[in-house]
Amino acid sequence: MSAPILDATSFWGLLTARHESSPDHPLLIDDAGRSLTVAEFVTEVEQVAAGFHALGIGEGTPVTWVLPTRMETIISSFALSRLGVMVLAGALADRFHYDVAQLAPVSGEGFLVVAALAVGT
Repeated sequence: MSAPILDATSFWGLLTARHESSPDHPLLIDDAGRSLTVAEFVTEVEQVAAGFHALGIGEGTPVTWVLPTRMETIISSFALSRLGVMVLAGALADRFHYDVAQLAPVSGEGFLVVAALAVGT
């Protein structure tokens, strides 16, 4: 049995369509054994989107991100889509070395999202 093709114009639209059709199905599983159903993922995305919004990130806000390949990166990407932000560039921090200044917005106000570093570990 195959799943229907979902019609959406954004990550958020695709996620809400999937949430309506199969909220309890597994969506993400990482190498540490963590998993999220579609409904749990939507909840996580909405919480992160609320946090971004509280920081002043909203529709049309330019955002650049440098994040490792983790579940949190996927959640952050969907949260930014939920807010309708303008993602200028994204880089996977664990695969490539970038000069952050080259990825940051060149003009206007914007945000740079990076992963927290554990110092001394």
